[in-house]
Amino acid sequence: PLHEGSPVLAGNRPKYVIRSDAMFVKQKEPLLLHDDLWKNDHLVRHAFMPRSPAMDKVFLSQLKSLYNPHMGVENLGPFLYSFIRFNKGIRKVVEIGAGYTSLWIVQALKENDDDMRRIQNLQDSGNCKLLNIDWTISEKVHEYNAGSSKL
Repeated sequence: PLHEGSPVLAGNRPKYVIRSDAMFVKQKEPLLLHDDLWKNDHLVRHAFMPRSPAMDKVFLSQLKSLYNPHMGVENLGPFLYSFIRFNKGIRKVVEIGAGYTSLWIVQALKENDDDMRRIQNLQDSGNCKLLNIDWTISEKVHEYNAGSSKL
């Protein structure tokens, strides 16, 4: 059988197969999802599930008037958005520009704030646990929510 990264020699160009099944051991017994270890799983999944209005038509329509192909930032806006969303520690941003990337940055900051409030609510209810282990560092979440995001 092929393994992760094996070349596939079909078609006009090289392709690679990533086999995730080679990275996991098969479970011999069925998981007991009703077990106490799993009781908060769905709550944590919901709180941490990526969600974004940044790709909705209303947001994208607001960007239209700010986009200028001469600026060369058509890919930078989504990149900055993704970077800020990934690194929730970013709270203050200084930007100099015409405004196109500013909307991406503000949207990412707002969504991070929303995520961290959801996570803190889950922590405060005692349900932010996976396998009955705290899934976040409570002090960091409270510290984040005590501040404010600024552009």
